[in-house]
Amino acid sequence: MRLYKHRAASVATGTLAALGLAACGTTDVASSGQDRVIPEVAISIQSAFGPAGFDSVSVRAPLEVRITATDNAALYTAVTRVFADTVLIKTDSTVLSGSKSLDKVIDISLAGVRSGQQVAVLTTVSDGAGNGANAQALATAFDPNVPRLAFIDPAATVITGGTYTFRLSAVDTTGLMKVGFRATGAGLNRADSTLFFEPLPDADTVTFQIAIAADATPGTTFNIAPFAENRDALRGAGVTIPVRIIAAGPDQLSPLVFQTVAPRLETPDSITITARDADGQVRVVGFIARDQAGNLLHRAADTLTVPVQEVTRSKAFNAPISLRGKSMFITAYAIDVAGRIGYGVPQGASVPVSEEVQGKRDLAVYAFGLTYALPAGSLGADIAVDTARSAVYVSNINKNQLEAWSYSATLSRLPTVAVGAMPWGMTIDNSGSLLFVANSGGTNVSKVNLLDRVEQGRVKTANEYVFDVTYSKDDASGGFKFSVAPPIDYSDRPQYIAQSASGALYYSTRPTSTATPGTLRRIDNYLDARTEPRQIWQYGAFREGKYVILNADHVDVIKGQNGTPDLIVICEHTPGDEPSTAVCVQNMTVEGAVAQLSSAPTNGNLEAVKDLSVESLALQDTNFVAIGGDRRRVAFGEANSGNRAGRVMLVYDPNGTPAGAEQYSRPLEIVDLTSNASDKVFGIDINNNSTNIGVHGVETFFADSSLRLQGKFATFNTGAGIAFHPLNIDEFTADTLARVAFVASGDFSIQIVDTYSYRLRGRIPLRTNLYGPLRAVLPTAAEQGADANLVVKLFGLTPEGIVVIDVRRGDIDNARTP
Repeated sequence: MRLYKHRAASVATGTLAALGLAACGTTDVASSGQDRVIPEVAISIQSAFGPAGFDSVSVRAPLEVRITATDNAALYTAVTRVFADTVLIKTDSTVLSGSKSLDKVIDISLAGVRSGQQVAVLTTVSDGAGNGANAQALATAFDPNVPRLAFIDPAATVITGGTYTFRLSAVDTTGLMKVGFRATGAGLNRADSTLFFEPLPDADTVTFQIAIAADATPGTTFNIAPFAENRDALRGAGVTIPVRIIAAGPDQLSPLVFQTVAPRLETPDSITITARDADGQVRVVGFIARDQAGNLLHRAADTLTVPVQEVTRSKAFNAPISLRGKSMFITAYAIDVAGRIGYGVPQGASVPVSEEVQGKRDLAVYAFGLTYALPAGSLGADIAVDTARSAVYVSNINKNQLEAWSYSATLSRLPTVAVGAMPWGMTIDNSGSLLFVANSGGTNVSKVNLLDRVEQGRVKTANEYVFDVTYSKDDASGGFKFSVAPPIDYSDRPQYIAQSASGALYYSTRPTSTATPGTLRRIDNYLDARTEPRQIWQYGAFREGKYVILNADHVDVIKGQNGTPDLIVICEHTPGDEPSTAVCVQNMTVEGAVAQLSSAPTNGNLEAVKDLSVESLALQDTNFVAIGGDRRRVAFGEANSGNRAGRVMLVYDPNGTPAGAEQYSRPLEIVDLTSNASDKVFGIDINNNSTNIGVHGVETFFADSSLRLQGKFATFNTGAGIAFHPLNIDEFTADTLARVAFVASGDFSIQIVDTYSYRLRGRIPLRTNLYGPLRAVLPTAAEQGADANLVVKLFGLTPEGIVVIDVRRGDIDNARTP
């Protein structure tokens, strides 16, 4: 929305005449009577704002114009005229009856207005005493169905024998198919274009060059008319620019240099350098990186094969890895054929700078890691690292597939693996040959063979109901009175997943629009197709007067007459059979009914828990699942808990534990670790021997296997995952370099925290914040053989893709370790 407000004369008489409006009565006029107060008038137009150069209004939708005016006494008339260039397309007149104010909205059709025309709105108001005022609003029309084009900082001249370089910015809502130009005049008749292929970009910038003959006539001009076509073959034309050819003359000026430097750079990232020599040709382009004291850290330059008058080049940063983590000031430069040097200047500057100290200095941080993009339209959800085969997988929730790479010093693409709908969490099984993938868009878990990298079947996550039963003592009969609420259907779509040493699968479920709350579940034996999940309830809160009955088919009450107790009815089927085969029992107590069913042939997953709050079982959003290195313990972390603290729970389930004998810890609320009662869990991990758990909340907390707080470190209260060093076994870790955890923080870094002394051991700057899991593995044998200082490889997810980070000994401050 744009607002224009004027009390003094706002439009010159000459401008009004050019727009076809009579000059008489359009400037602000004060009467000769007693009322000499000029009215106030303002215009606002609803505009569509695009990229630079496309500030405009759409011709495909009515233009909404709002006129507001006030006067000290009484307004008399308001006249609004709308022009497309100089053509009047709309007039609106209002006669007011003594009102002191006006607030009017006018819808104006722009049908017939061409893209690129200037739309002008002029409003004149007058009061009863003859005082007048006017206002003006301007915009440029565009057609959203055709591409829009703009030159980016074009030069007005080019020398004979030089090369005219220019850039075109194009935007289209359906996707660009082609961008090009036609140049005519001064002996030129040339056209060129660039084609785009799927996926077609919505916006792009293209660079073109036009060689000027050495015998071209100085003083002549040629015109460049740009165009673009979209997916529907609709063509848009940009504004034509003239370019004047001038004599080369002596080369006395330094090149004019512009630079674009990202604030955080990975090794292969580039610095964009544009150099233009007004009276010569550029031979070298490069950049210099210095520290705060001015010491040279790194420099790089390219010598052009053929010198040109203007060049735009993306120069790879490619600084030595020993400089990672450092802040540095970067200045671009260019050298022309006469040996004159020009240094970077701010955008919009027109005078070259020939001294480095006067050049533009952009501060940049040399970030750790290498980022590899996911396919267009992807969203990575989880990471699994197959260390046996040096492969890493990312679940692509938008593509229903796994992205795969082999890893060593770099990542190499492997074929994708098709899985189920919306794959989210992943875990490698105890044998190391199978990858479980939680398909959160369905009710199943994919089993991916890691040797062949293909899906070889699915585990179904059958639905289970929860019944909330209220009980009270009936003094008249000595029994109980019951009431049963409608069954609760928690989501059964798996989200995060882990496998314990016993072989059981533990997973959280993703809330959906039909089953809003999520929950936690366990599958005892995924190899048995008849197996059914069991609801995990041990994280719930106490509530007297309640039973929560889990995994039953049906629960009901037979009401007793006065003086007679109620009978509770519970129905359950044999796991794997159809629910129609369910056996129903009735008893005066819940415990008695459960005992009857336990002795029946069904012997299903039925559980009844007394004095449990069913409301506390509902999980509203992401719920993390982590596994220890030895798989003896599984951890759950509640990420989005509304305005209360998130909960953390551990399950002890070592090898040989029979189904139902696993041990659950009491649920730990993060408020137990900090005074912040609304703290959430941003990440959770367990160390190598399942003795220590790390929880990333408002700070990073470390607890033992009984969930007793051992220490904490003040990391950022936002961020993503946490990962222990693969060899971390807490205070017994022999190698002090491994006595650390890596915490993804919200300040574009990973912090390395000592898990025994709870202090910062190092900090890893990143190009982009992580948003999801963080995984830590040991380097391959080949990597360690090539670089003995390489100790850990980290994998994380950013909106740009998967990032792999090599951590070396020097990145962990071993010198300060006691």
